[in-house]
Order: sequence, then C-alpha cells, then structure tokens
Amino acid sequence: MLRNKGQSVQCPNHRGHCSANVSEREPIGDEGKYNKVLGDLISQDIKISKFTYDGDSRAFQGVRNSHGHNVGHLRDLRHLGNSLKRELNKAPFSKGMLKGHSKTNIRNRFALSVKARCMAELKAAHNKYQGDIKVLKKVMVDVISTIILCFNGYCGTRCAKYSYVCAGTNRQAKNFMPNNFNVRMVDSDQQVLKKCLKMVLGPAALDATKLLTTTQKCEAANRLFQAVNSKSVTFSRNCVGRIHGQVHKLNNSYADSVIAKTMELHANLTQSSKVIKQLAYEDCNELKRKRLSATIKARALRARTRNYRYKLHEELHYGKGISDPKPDFDSLPHLKHHKYA
Repeated sequence: MLRNKGQSVQCPNHRGHCSANVSEREPIGDEGKYNKVLGDLISQDIKISKFTYDGDSRAFQGVRNSHGHNVGHLRDLRHLGNSLKRELNKAPFSKGMLKGHSKTNIRNRFALSVKARCMAELKAAHNKYQGDIKVLKKVMVDVISTIILCFNGYCGTRCAKYSYVCAGTNRQAKNFMPNNFNVRMVDSDQQVLKKCLKMVLGPAALDATKLLTTTQKCEAANRLFQAVNSKSVTFSRNCVGRIHGQVHKLNNSYADSVIAKTMELHANLTQSSKVIKQLAYEDCNELKRKRLSATIKARALRARTRNYRYKLHEELHYGKGISDPKPDFDSLPHLKHHKYA
C-alpha cells in the first residue's frame, strides 16, 4: 500500500503479499491522529458536543479537527485525581510540615488523603445540588478553606457546617494518615495546599468536570484487550483475530463464545459432556465473582484490608544503609558560583 502511495518500501524477505500499511518510523501511539480518523468515520452518524479525555491534549485536538472547534472538553475524574496526587508529592511544603521516620511515606499518604477528600467532597456536593455549577462554585470556596483547616488539625464546627463528607470528627483527615500523626502547616503551606486543591475544586476544574464523566470504561476495555494482545509481543498475523475473539467473549460470556466458535468451525460439543459442564462451571464462577466484588460487604472488606496494611506499614522502621562513596563536588572551582550539583 505504501508503494501505491509513491513511497519507497523495503519489505523483508517473506513469502506472500506484504501487508504493511504504515512505515516503520510512524508512531502508533499518536492519539490525536487516530482520534481524528475515528471522528471522521462516525461524523456522518454522530456529532460530538463534549469529549472526556485523560489529560492528553493531542487526543482532544484530534476530535476538534474532525468535529469542529465547538467541541467542549471535559476532564476524567480519576486521572485528574492522580494529577493532584502527583502535584502534592512535588509541592514545595516546608520541611517541618510532615515530620516522621519515613517522610516520603508520610507525604504520599498525605497526598492520598487529600485526593480522596477532594473527590468525596466533589461527588457529594454534586449529589446535593444536582450538578448546579453556579452553586457549586460558590460553596467550594468554603469547602477548600475547610479542608485546609481540617488537615491542619482544626476539624470541628467548620467541617460540620461547610463540609459534605466530614462531620467534624477528624475521621476524614486521617483517611490514609497514621492515627498519631499531626500535620503542622505554616501560612506558606496553606497557600501551597490551596493552589493544589483548586486543581479539582477550583472554578475551572468544576467546569471541566461538570458531568462527572470518566474514561474508565475505555481503560477497562484496553486492559481486557491486553490480556490477548500484550504490549510486549507483536502478533503480526493474528492481532485482529485475537481482538475480535476477545470482543466476542466479552459480549457473549466465556461459555457462549466458546460454543459459538466451535459451532462455526463445525466442531460441535456434545451436550452434557465434561467440556460443557466445565464451561458452565467457569461461567458461573465468573458471574459470582463480578456480583460479589460489587457488593457493599466486599467493598468494606477491601477498605479494612487496605487500612490494616497501612497500619502494618506504620510499624516499619527501616532505612537503607547505603555505604557506597559519593563524589564531592565542593572543591571544584567552576561550581562555587553555580550550584549545578
């Protein structure tokens, strides 16, 4: 196909007709390009008004190129929360704010707690005001200041008045933090934390998350495709067949998919045979697992297990005893005025 386009192609010495349709140096992870191609394919039947993406601006630009610049952009809640967590881990807090035997661990747990609190406040406020953005922008001003005071140890009347998930019992501030740990914020720390909170609860963020949409269904489909088409292996001959087989299994369940494939190949399975019984057994187990994992009891068990592991981690007092020598750059004259090292 590349030869038909006038490009010079050197194919390997394999038998049959070469099926290459892209050059070797062309990137296959360009989301902007493939979103534009997909947008052009569905443009006759579907008009996109809003597009939820995970922070990759090229993906959104590809949709705009195919459907016009009137397409609104929305942010994925899960990826936005992860971005907040990363910024909290890198934020320039004071040295005395998070003291402990493992400062990196405490900082990560603080970021997890703030992320969980922001997401809980956002969803609870949306449920109470039914997604009214004007009201949400007004109330989130008090919510942001309340979260800062709550994590600073002043959890009480203000949380009970302005928070939608904290009743003033200091429980939300200790979501992932050790029970005996206190955060000591100075004024600069509060300003830094306020900047980070606005990533999720600020006016611009509220506009970008007004529908509370996520890309988790797409992520789940990608993970299921990776089960049969791994990134580390190139299935040059049967890649399309593997993907289609996985889609067929997801749409028809494992047992029905296997039976339909065998019938198509004229290899019908005998009724009440061991193969049929095994397929029914595995299908039933998979259905039970999915139902149980979504119950409140299973979710509570996962939460208790997570808290138990975090408590076990609190008892860990370990430091790396690195004895390898490090270079001393202080004596170098050209680094005395420019601290590069």
